[in-house]
Amino acid sequence: MGFSIDEKKWLIIYLGLLIVVAIGSFLFQSEGKKVEEKEAVCKDGAVRGCTLEGCKGVEKCINGQWNGCTWERICTPGEKVPCSQNACSLGYKICNKCGTAFSECIMENPPDLKNLPGKIGA
Repeated sequence: MGFSIDEKKWLIIYLGLLIVVAIGSFLFQSEGKKVEEKEAVCKDGAVRGCTLEGCKGVEKCINGQWNGCTWERICTPGEKVPCSQNACSLGYKICNKCGTAFSECIMENPPDLKNLPGKIGA
């Protein structure tokens, strides 16, 4: 009992697909090993200073590679928050471009000190 011509065609196609999948799997695994075999450029846990787009931060060594410059943000760059310099004056502070600090308080309407009641020397 032999295979018909149609069965032989499908068998050849099936075997061809199996070969393609096997080769693809081998190539994919080989690529993964190349990534894993990178030569270490730093000692795990090491830290160094860095600057990215004018912002100072640190890089940490993970798996023998520097992971990129990062810094701790305390605010969103450009964010405005209210502030006051005394009980009467209100203004706002602006978060810097790195998100690491706010500007000095910028007064919206500074008081006119000349017209305050009870002024000394009046």
